[in-house]
Amino acid sequence: MRWIPLAVAALLAASPAAAFFGPPAEIAAAKEALELHYINRKIYSPVSCRYEKVQAAYYILCGPVPRDRQTPGGLFLVTGERGQSTVAPVNGKAKGHIGSAGVISAADGKAVPVIQAPAGIDVTGILEKFF
Repeated sequence: MRWIPLAVAALLAASPAAAFFGPPAEIAAAKEALELHYINRKIYSPVSCRYEKVQAAYYILCGPVPRDRQTPGGLFLVTGERGQSTVAPVNGKAKGHIGSAGVISAADGKAVPVIQAPAGIDVTGILEKFF
């Protein structure tokens, strides 16, 4: 009977269920900073930011609660490595919500730079993953 917990742990570690434990720390930090940005600027009340991994990239969608396709909110491409996150507004809503901010801050005061998104992102296709 002692082997059952070990077998379950091994299955979880090797399966897609491992994603249940959350995103990389850099993605979580960017999500927190975006939520704080939306709350401080009173863009949506209440606001909900959610991340999705699409192919090899992470995206965060921040929008009103309840969420609907008519008002999806701001879509951001998020990158991060070695503890540093960056966010790039992808759609027009995100660009308007960020404005001229070159940096947004997480609750712990850590800066998250705002960069320009690369061209050619399929915004419609990515938004579909959120709904």
